[in-house]
Amino acid sequence: MVADERRAHPRHPIAPGSFAFYALGSGVIQNLSLGSVFIEDRDASFAVGAEVDFELILREGDSIVLRGVVRRAEPGKGFAVEFLGLPEELRQRLETCFRAHSV
Repeated sequence: MVADERRAHPRHPIAPGSFAFYALGSGVIQNLSLGSVFIEDRDASFAVGAEVDFELILREGDSIVLRGVVRRAEPGKGFAVEFLGLPEELRQRLETCFRAHSV
């Protein structure tokens, strides 16, 4: 777990083999929290504030479909997405995934 006092939820490094898929491509999940995800995709060109629908595929085949807004874009590296309207069921699934897939 990565601690950062500015964050509402701690970030969890995710084991290799976990990916995100979205309309414009795909990337590797670098870290994940209950509120956001950082997706490594050197070719991504999302603008900050853009809304994106995406699917997280975790190493053991767990699939979570989410909607979010790009909060940070790092050209040549990737982008951070804050989840929008995370239902309690998905929140519980994410917590289960942290236990199963964190490094």
